Amino acid sequence: MVILVLLALGVVGAIVGDRDKPASTTETHSSPSPAPPEEPIPRQVTKVTANQLFNAYNANEVATDEGMKGTDVEVTGQVQEVAKDFTDSVVISLATSNEFMPARMSMEESERAQAATLKPGMTVAIVCPRMRRIMGSPAGSKCRFSDQAMTPPPAPSASVKAKKDQAAPQDVAALLAVEDDLDDKCRGSGVDFACAQRAFVRNKIMAKGWCWGPDDAPDEAHKRWLPCVAGQADLDPILSSVKAASFDCSKADRPDEIVICGNQDLSLMDGAIGRYYQQMKSLFPASSDKATELLDTQRQFLTVRRQCEADKACVEKVVARRFNALMGCSATYCDLQIEFRN
Repeated sequence: MVILVLLALGVVGAIVGDRDKPASTTETHSSPSPAPPEEPIPRQVTKVTANQLFNAYNANEVATDEGMKGTDVEVTGQVQEVAKDFTDSVVISLATSNEFMPARMSMEESERAQAATLKPGMTVAIVCPRMRRIMGSPAGSKCRFSDQAMTPPPAPSASVKAKKDQAAPQDVAALLAVEDDLDDKCRGSGVDFACAQRAFVRNKIMAKGWCWGPDDAPDEAHKRWLPCVAGQADLDPILSSVKAASFDCSKADRPDEIVICGNQDLSLMDGAIGRYYQQMKSLFPASSDKATELLDTQRQFLTVRRQCEADKACVEKVVARRFNALMGCSATYCDLQIEFRN
């Protein structure tokens, strides 16, 4: 009996001892295999041209944003300008029907090298996960280039300049040469004063019976100056009739006024600003927010212009920016929030 008890105690001790021992390092344990990572569901892509996007926003901003919600937006268009914003991010402007309101695409840092190869007139496709409207212009953020290849500007059989000069009377040809030069300055570096000067020259060209067309050309690169067809010329009555500054130059005593009166282009721009201002003032009810904005921005314009004093470059920039903003206004759309000092 004693022997059986001792044997039983030995078996229990062996079991307990085995349970308390650490597992052998050679013992293997099976563990479940990690689940393969889920592939991200690709977002739908809304494809649109820069001009279609601009027109859609003009027609109904709310509907346009709702229609693109939850999708990437692929915008195709011609490069108008490649620049940098205040954070040093690359911003590519794509031309729309309003040259002062291009579609602005803020690019990811990874796209900088490719952006450096762009030239005005090239056609590109850019994909943005977020699109909105800022100060009247379509604006994309965190954008990247589409897989679609970039294409250089279409090359007609003869250069646009040669076509412009062909068969044009001498006085028209001279204006076309000036317009060519101003157009390069305006598009290449966004010089405000050159853009404003170009508006006057183009109006003079149309007054002489030459128009930019044809209207059914596939894009701007296929247009040229041609003799106008009936009803095609769209003359600006203010640009056609303005003759002097908005104030009496014989009584000018402020330094900025003296600068304006001493330069014909500045005088005409200032005179046009006064006429555009009165024209827009008549379109908005006196108690409306737009009428208040029109008055406030006019006061801001005059204040900043006066602060330029006799600095001609400063006066040119301020006057040109106000002129360009007012010239682009209509009863249905008017974006007056511009930065005079940058």
